[in-house]
Amino acid sequence: MSLQKLANLLPEDITQLQTNAQVEGAQICQLWNDYAKQFFLKTIIEKHEAINFRDGILTILITDPAIVYNIKSQKHKIVSQINRALGHNLVVSVRFRS
Repeated sequence: MSLQKLANLLPEDITQLQTNAQVEGAQICQLWNDYAKQFFLKTIIEKHEAINFRDGILTILITDPAIVYNIKSQKHKIVSQINRALGHNLVVSVRFRS
């Protein structure tokens, strides 16, 4: 039995799926950042940013722990708008990192 490269065994579309997932993740992060502007003052917007989306979990980087309550109180509204804009409930959960 000879060894084969994994790339030769995988469907050609696998690379396209990975690219689509990366684009989708970037789009969701951008939507969070855009919609957050509707709910938060400039000082809060400047202290957090959506940085990653994977497997339904959106990760928000927070540089000031004092704003966590404000963001958590509005996260369901923002997630609802993102999912509505995408036409699917892709964002299932939000995780915060500092």
